[in-house]
Amino acid sequence: MTNWLPDKSVLQKPAYKSLAEQIASAIQSGELEPGERLPPQRDLAYDLEVSLQTVSRAYDELRRCGLIQGEVGRGTFVRTRPRPEAMPFGTAPAPDSIVELSIYKPVLGSLHEDLIKDALTVLGSDLPTDTIFSFRPNQGIERHLNSSREWLKLCGLDAERSRTLITNGVTQGTTSALLAISKPGAIIATEAVGHHSLAALCSSLGMKLIGLKMDSQGILPEVFEQVCETRDISALYLIPNLSNPTAYFMPEERREDIGEIARKHNVYIIENDVLGPLVTNKPRPFVEIIPEQAIYVTSFTKCIMPGLRTGYMVVPPGMLGVVRSRLLATAWMATPLIAEIASRWVLDGTARKLILWQRRALHERHRLVEQILGHRGIKSHVNALHIWLPLTGRWRPDPFAAQAMKQGVAVAPSGPFIIDNDADVRAVRISLGAAGKSDLERGLHVIDQLLDREEEYAFDSF
Repeated sequence: MTNWLPDKSVLQKPAYKSLAEQIASAIQSGELEPGERLPPQRDLAYDLEVSLQTVSRAYDELRRCGLIQGEVGRGTFVRTRPRPEAMPFGTAPAPDSIVELSIYKPVLGSLHEDLIKDALTVLGSDLPTDTIFSFRPNQGIERHLNSSREWLKLCGLDAERSRTLITNGVTQGTTSALLAISKPGAIIATEAVGHHSLAALCSSLGMKLIGLKMDSQGILPEVFEQVCETRDISALYLIPNLSNPTAYFMPEERREDIGEIARKHNVYIIENDVLGPLVTNKPRPFVEIIPEQAIYVTSFTKCIMPGLRTGYMVVPPGMLGVVRSRLLATAWMATPLIAEIASRWVLDGTARKLILWQRRALHERHRLVEQILGHRGIKSHVNALHIWLPLTGRWRPDPFAAQAMKQGVAVAPSGPFIIDNDADVRAVRISLGAAGKSDLERGLHVIDQLLDREEEYAFDSF
């Protein structure tokens, strides 16, 4: 338990709010570190000479803000909910000595480097004038739209060109979708544990984000229904195919149930299918289940290569104009040069070749994961770019990630992914694409050994 105590001499009325602000300030400054246990409410009330109700209200306020978390039988601990802009990985390049398992990216090799160099060489002598001089925002260059249909077929979706737009990737597509269907103040629902950048995006757009309870197949339809009946939900954002970070896969029956609830309550669904054709045997997307109220976004960055920042979105009939205007407002137009490379790769078979290569590479890495961590209750899929590792016993995510880093391995703790402040999630995301295979093996062994050294390290973090 921490030795830190609030300064009772600076408490002001209302005392509970002043106390909560002191504790929050100590968390933000690092005086109170992640995992530290706060004093029991009754003891703190006695030390500060305030009522038990005052301390209880202060703790409730901190819990509501996601800064602390109570655990039955153990006490109240600093949780340190990250700032909305916080990322689950370091923003600076990791030293060469660090095994990088926190960055969510595909496996890359010399094949990718050779192909992009060859593509740029060919474009140097064969670059169409509409790609060079294109400036007017529109639905997209004709041949790029033709290739979009072929790519979407690989994703399991046969979409009419009249509903398809080219984007600079999933982030721009999501931003444009939210702007098209919601206004500042709108409530957006998503998974209780979901995409780490969505909170920052909604905050920037003046929208409120709420997390919905989940099980191993995604959000619970009955919870979604209840929220729709009690609150004015504008949109539901989901990653139903190997979700980042929990790696769940939503079956078609649940998609249909959720689609029916969305239709009943006039809620739009934004489906992020960022892994695109990398995932096989997928159920129907929401844009087919509820076409009048669903928007589908996908891209090349996570399944082909990170620098190929282009993608497609499929919108409801009649919404092309309004969504296109939001794309214009966010980036004017999809970058023609990048879209040109993607289009050529789709049409000449290069994209399919790289998808098959990526699947094989991931299958190898998942076999390695199974050998080393298969007994640890991991959650994943052979086509996923990551695994989700639940922590057991005394381990908590931030201290575990800190200890892993001390031993030369970077992993992503669950904190940045938590949307529902009441969700007690103790897990880390381990990405499989950023490190070489030998480094990945070394990093997985470090993690496995660290899990066994709970008695040595876990209490040091409280």
